[in-house]
Amino acid sequence: ESHFVNATEIKLSGLSKNDVTEIIMSELKLPRRMVANLADAVYKKTAGHALYVIELLNSLLNESIIAYSSEKHSFGWDLDRIEFIQMSENVAELIGSNLNSLSEKSLFALQILSCFGIQTDVSLLQVLETFEAGLLSSLDEFVDRGILDRAGP
Repeated sequence: ESHFVNATEIKLSGLSKNDVTEIIMSELKLPRRMVANLADAVYKKTAGHALYVIELLNSLLNESIIAYSSEKHSFGWDLDRIEFIQMSENVAELIGSNLNSLSEKSLFALQILSCFGIQTDVSLLQVLETFEAGLLSSLDEFVDRGILDRAGP
């Protein structure tokens, strides 16, 4: 007996240059004219592929290529360094390169968290903290770096 499954194909297009600009404007709280060169460089590096855009921006923030200046009260970036970056051939490589910058302790914590699937309750993590100190502090780092999202209260 064979079973057939109806499937619907959805074709997703990449982000436009304007979409990338809007994302950067929103996240850095800067006007279009100030982020235009950054958005152009990010768009050229990623060809508008949404995962690449997000991972590249996370990488630029983590490596302080994009950084907040308390003197200027705004974000700034090194466009020459951004243009010099070689992009990975696939998203997995880009994500992997971002994970390589984590400490061994943080990578171990991420391995533990990965055993619980895509979602887990904080109370379980608090119990695990009694066996593996630093797990909850690693969680904050992962959220800050954009590796994980915190959901709920």
